[in-house]
Amino acid sequence: MPAATPEADLRTEASLFGITLEGSGQVLAAQARVEVVELEPDVKFTLTATYPGNPNDLLLLQLSLPGVESVAGPHTFEFGRPYLSPAFAIVALDGESYSSRNGTFELTLEADGDLDGRFEASFSRDADHTMPLSARDVSLTPGEAIAMAGSFEGSWSLLCRSPVPSLPGDHSVSDSAYCNNLEF
Repeated sequence: MPAATPEADLRTEASLFGITLEGSGQVLAAQARVEVVELEPDVKFTLTATYPGNPNDLLLLQLSLPGVESVAGPHTFEFGRPYLSPAFAIVALDGESYSSRNGTFELTLEADGDLDGRFEASFSRDADHTMPLSARDVSLTPGEAIAMAGSFEGSWSLLCRSPVPSLPGDHSVSDSAYCNNLEF
């Protein structure tokens, strides 16, 4: 396995790629990142995309992978509620927030930083904007529900951090032996 360092051509800087939405043919501008924190068992994958002409409208796809050894390869997850499920999606459109209720997220991550995937999800409008997202009730009113599907291919960037135990608080560094020798 190649090391996850610039020498191994893994991109540490995010690059833009397109997500094509099915049905409309609309293309969103997206970036993807794999976040590894030394001593934490889960690895977070996040894909964030904005709509053309309106950077306030966005799509977020996130999933939790069980360890660094599982990053490279094909993955299939079922979407659930944000921050309660290993995979979830959030859409912000015209000032309204929508959370995934169900759907599927298929993703292949290559060790060299390439990726491709597709998703389809049903979203419902978040009913209570004053509560934390994980505690919100998600309305099921058919008029407020939306469905979305899309596909993409591009590249992902890596964010690796190692905690610094000698400093108080949540201090971490990316230039550590762990991060510099990380392999997928």
